[in-house]
Amino acid sequence: MGKAMTSFPGNRPGPAGYTLIELLTVMAIIAMIGGLSAGAYQAAKRNYALAASAGKIQGILRAARNTSLSTGSESFVVVDPVLRKVTAHAFERVGEWSFEESDEATGLSIDRSTVHDAAVVSGRIGKGLDFRAPGSYVDCGSEARFDLRTGVLVEAWVRHFAASAVKAPAKERKSERVILTAPRARKTSGKLEPALPVLRKAGAYSLAMTRSGALEGSIGEWSVRTDDGVVAPERWVRITLRFEGGSIELTADGVPREAFPTEEQKLSAGAKKVERDTIPLTPAPVTISSLEQSFPGQIDEVKLSGTTEPLLYMWGGFEQVLGWKKVIHFDRFGHLDPRYHTEGVRMVLAELPDVDVPQPTTVVVVDYSVTFDEWLSRWDTNSPQLAPKGTNRSPLISTTERPSLRQSVEEANLEAKLGGARRIPIEVDLLGVVK
Repeated sequence: MGKAMTSFPGNRPGPAGYTLIELLTVMAIIAMIGGLSAGAYQAAKRNYALAASAGKIQGILRAARNTSLSTGSESFVVVDPVLRKVTAHAFERVGEWSFEESDEATGLSIDRSTVHDAAVVSGRIGKGLDFRAPGSYVDCGSEARFDLRTGVLVEAWVRHFAASAVKAPAKERKSERVILTAPRARKTSGKLEPALPVLRKAGAYSLAMTRSGALEGSIGEWSVRTDDGVVAPERWVRITLRFEGGSIELTADGVPREAFPTEEQKLSAGAKKVERDTIPLTPAPVTISSLEQSFPGQIDEVKLSGTTEPLLYMWGGFEQVLGWKKVIHFDRFGHLDPRYHTEGVRMVLAELPDVDVPQPTTVVVVDYSVTFDEWLSRWDTNSPQLAPKGTNRSPLISTTERPSLRQSVEEANLEAKLGGARRIPIEVDLLGVVK
């Protein structure tokens, strides 16, 4: 009888092992799945970031509009496609002088300012001050609230007695703002007539008028002036100086008046742009009229406003707002300000970091770091202006003559070149509603 074979554990057949090819195949599959997941994650992340950035921009626009609605003051939003940021600014009252309780004996008024040699007279409403005596002025002090940096609005009612005729606006314009550093200097013969301050913080900002009824506005070293006679004599006229976004606007009787820089040498292509968007800080006090150059008439209801600390958002490097820098103005009712906007504002936030525009042979360069109006105002057929280094620039046309261009059409052409890239339009209608 044969012996039965005994089965020992060590003799049992074990599970089969994996070959090297099988391991490599599995690893390849895992890597491929991981790569697909990472790609899907990155795509979803960028898509979410695009939507989030659009929401942030819309939120800042709505915040500026709500500020205008709630405070009854003007506000504006700057969208800079080159610096990739959006900022919202609102004007806030920092000083107001009506002289209703001026005391000639003590020289003190209700607003804690000191009146020097100015006579109390009947103002536009209630009392005002007459500054025709030499050396008459009001010292309003040098408080920190008067140190304005990004924007200033000066309002005053004046009455002067020079024999000058009223000059109507030269022509209807969307805006009579003077863009600082733009080559618009007017040729003048002889020395300019002195401008006598209405309100001034020496070296920082000033609203002044000549005896011939011309308005002059100054920000730091920059000064612009209107033609003579824009301020009517022998009646109360409301005049204003508004500075924001690198431009000055002067108005009389609520009408923006055409103005020109007073010094041509400051407008060369190499002129510094550092100070054109910022008001210098100086220790000088705010004065109404001045000790050295008294205003030739009467002043009442002076108001000084400055822009508040701006809301700021910067979008990422994979996103781009198409086209030129935009300054969106809201009036005190929350509508788009009709002085600056004749139609709604539309901008497109795209996923692409840059806009790929064909490069034809041309001598004209697009500078997206400025507004469309600024870019057109710098057009020089004799010496074509080039965009500053580091800006998003690309040739547009192949002619040296300034053509008739519309911003909406040019930006629509840029959008058409995006192809299938993701984009989100952002719109503000004339009522100020953000969509």
